[in-house]
Amino acid sequence: MLDIRTNLFILKQQDSGDLDRVITVFTSDFGKRIIKLKSSYKFLSKLNSNVQLFSIIDCDIVIGKSFDKICNASVEYVYQNMFADLRKNIAYIFISEIVGKQMDFHFSDKRVYNLCIGYFDFINNMKLKDDLIINSIDFIRDKDLIKILYGFFVNFFKINGIGIIPINGKVLNKNVFFKFIYDNIERDLEIENFFN
Repeated sequence: MLDIRTNLFILKQQDSGDLDRVITVFTSDFGKRIIKLKSSYKFLSKLNSNVQLFSIIDCDIVIGKSFDKICNASVEYVYQNMFADLRKNIAYIFISEIVGKQMDFHFSDKRVYNLCIGYFDFINNMKLKDDLIINSIDFIRDKDLIKILYGFFVNFFKINGIGIIPINGKVLNKNVFFKFIYDNIERDLEIENFFN
């Protein structure tokens, strides 16, 4: 029996055994959830090709005791430009990590989902300087992208009813930017290593 039909995006994923994956997702209607994808790495698995990062996925979820399970999935939208530019890839993961660490499981807020989708769309379509393969976000070269991520962070906390004081007027370098973030969240971000 199908318990949930919803759209979602992946916050993080990890392997579980040889063929399975465990993913943490944020859904449009039911908040953050943990899903186990059984046999997703099998060659003929439909789930493997349809449940990927940088995508909005339409799916049917069965509620389980330990993990939820996806039984049907189709790709609603792929952020194609995030595959081509590692800085956009990093920006997606930054947003996903913030949401993943700050949102409680099963707490649904459509505004947070829509905020993320809006920022993903904007980042996916924005033109970044340099077309070279660059594997980090630089606070001087990529200042427009930094401002977007800063704006996401401030708006995310505003939606969640937490009044944080923006650091408008200060030069955003790595130390100022991450001090501001760590003043407002309790956990370190793994993605920080990909900023210069």
